[in-house]
Amino acid sequence: MKRPSTSTAIATAALVFAMSGTGIAASRYIITSTSQIKPSVIAKLRTPKVVVGPTGPAGAEGPAGPPGDTGAPGAPGTAAAKGDTGPPGPAGPAGPAGAIDLSKVTQVVGSGAYTSSGGYVTTSASCPNGSVVLGGGFSGYGEQVLESYPSGSSWFVYAYVPASGGVTPYVVCVSG
Repeated sequence: MKRPSTSTAIATAALVFAMSGTGIAASRYIITSTSQIKPSVIAKLRTPKVVVGPTGPAGAEGPAGPPGDTGAPGAPGTAAAKGDTGPPGPAGPAGPAGAIDLSKVTQVVGSGAYTSSGGYVTTSASCPNGSVVLGGGFSGYGEQVLESYPSGSSWFVYAYVPASGGVTPYVVCVSG
């Protein structure tokens, strides 16, 4: 083990002397009785008796405080008598158009497209002049319809027929 330096030894000795001096002072100068305290110090430590005099006049009124919280709502009042009926209001906007007049609806079946050896076919059905396409479709068996769509006033069908057969288009029209 390394030997302590001279400064460490002096500091340790000073600490031992300081601690022992405090211990001696504490055991020798502890106050154990009031006879060890000067009478003038004891007199200053005692509180004098308080004498209560008559109540003085009231002070001036202070400033108003902040407003308080809003109170709870009151009970509902009684219902008033029913008033007179007011004048009619202005007319509202026009409503949506009514149902379609079915007498103006027609279905047109187009000429079918057929093949005896299989292949692609295209066909269409057209509305009469002055009519609009509402919908359309096709009929057939065993075909693979690739497209079925409206264009202008006609309905077109494009299909693949794997063997002999074909498709027949139809269109649903409404006249104006």
